[in-house]
Amino acid sequence: MKVVIFSGGRGSTVLSKRLVRQPGLSLTVLINGYDDGASTGEVRRFLGDSLGPSDFRKNASRFANELNTCECALIELFDLRLPVDLSDQDGVCAVKMLAEQRIDKLPVTVNDVRSVVQQLNTQTLSMVADRLGHFLSIYRTGGFAFADCAIGNLVFTGCYLAEGRDFNRAVDNYCGLMGLPDGLIVNVTNGKNLFLVALDRNNHFLASEEAIVDSAQKNHIEDIYLIGSPFDELEKSSLEKMDKVAAMECLQQRSVAPVANSAALEALERADLIIYSPGTQHSSLYPSYMTPEIGHAITANLKAIKLLITNIYEDAEITNYQAVDIADRARFYLREKDSRDFPDPLLVTHSLINYPDQARSGAAHIAPGDLGLIDDPRAIRIGEYEDGSSGFHDADKALTPFINTIFRQRRSLKLAVLMQEAISADKITQSVLQMLRHTASERLPNIDLISELESPLPKSLQEFLPFRTIHVLPGDVRQFLSESDYDYVVLFESSGMYHGGDIMKLIS
Repeated sequence: MKVVIFSGGRGSTVLSKRLVRQPGLSLTVLINGYDDGASTGEVRRFLGDSLGPSDFRKNASRFANELNTCECALIELFDLRLPVDLSDQDGVCAVKMLAEQRIDKLPVTVNDVRSVVQQLNTQTLSMVADRLGHFLSIYRTGGFAFADCAIGNLVFTGCYLAEGRDFNRAVDNYCGLMGLPDGLIVNVTNGKNLFLVALDRNNHFLASEEAIVDSAQKNHIEDIYLIGSPFDELEKSSLEKMDKVAAMECLQQRSVAPVANSAALEALERADLIIYSPGTQHSSLYPSYMTPEIGHAITANLKAIKLLITNIYEDAEITNYQAVDIADRARFYLREKDSRDFPDPLLVTHSLINYPDQARSGAAHIAPGDLGLIDDPRAIRIGEYEDGSSGFHDADKALTPFINTIFRQRRSLKLAVLMQEAISADKITQSVLQMLRHTASERLPNIDLISELESPLPKSLQEFLPFRTIHVLPGDVRQFLSESDYDYVVLFESSGMYHGGDIMKLIS
């Protein structure tokens, strides 16, 4: 089974863990690189032409830990942040000593780093040192703020430089360091450096991804945009003075359409299950959805289940949103801001909406909203999907029914045909011959033929039939079927009134 999940850094954690542990399942996680806060923002400023690595780094650590693909100390090292009060002098010294594998010379201000690195084997340390050497190859004094920087982001920077400033190859390089399988973590675009900005409903310009998700602001987002370079202060000031229509036109003119990663499109086209996960919608998810051709690839996949799972609690950028608002906005961006006419059922086949127990329901929980706004009520699943009071979904409850449905569809069904009302073996034989004449032998399903005559069918007939025959006395049929594990049983009146070929039409 092939599964694709759209994800940010943490919103899909429990869902992804459930999926990656499932035997017989191949997972692809689609992520965008528009994060520009904290040390990711510093990496982007330092490199000048790179997307942000943090969400890729967080997912890589989570999967490496779950799959046990590398040393635990390597995961711990990549997630470790340098001290918030670290001087740039000690920061660059620490990176140099790691690159030279002189662990005993690390500054005392990074003793946490020393204790973790000492646990790495020689080969792993050598690979880390190599990437940090690439980082140092372009470092100039004062050119990077090391305080509070995740070491994994420094290593990713080295991967980016080692791969000739190709972001998607850098993702593969970094994941390879952690022993992750190819194609597990995929950037949704071709890797071109773009910046996420937004306009809120009060016509306030949010000039960065960090501003969009700022928990102190409780933003009400009007729309999001991807631009080729950040606005300077003069441009910001000019934009703030415009009315909403003019501001939106200005941002649209500055917008740059990203190019979808061919690997992402291929994964979506081949998927059996596509999951739109909960998370920070306007930074982690909606920007991925609005990538040109992503919605088209999803629409073109007619066989997949497409499951949209709405948030349990409010996030900073979806203040006062209801579940139906999240779902509606997702479709808006999947249609590339309604510029495409993709039908709803081809984008989302099922919406999973949390409805908390009233005793626990509070202002922080996202309400379902007016479900009448969703055209097809068959597409909605409403229930208490939160795992206790954790704020996270119960992954088994949310995903297992859909996973089991797909696995059932992919395995051969176990079928039986019960020949009823037959007064002789000849009547059954005639019905069986009609069955066989109406089905090519290579398309014949796995069937058990059950007779309820007083005696078994003749061995001369059983010998030539391409399926198993079972004799059950009339009084024992009900008990036999109740104890069987058939997916379907066809009850066929075989007195001669009906044509046996109809059995195969029904089964097909």
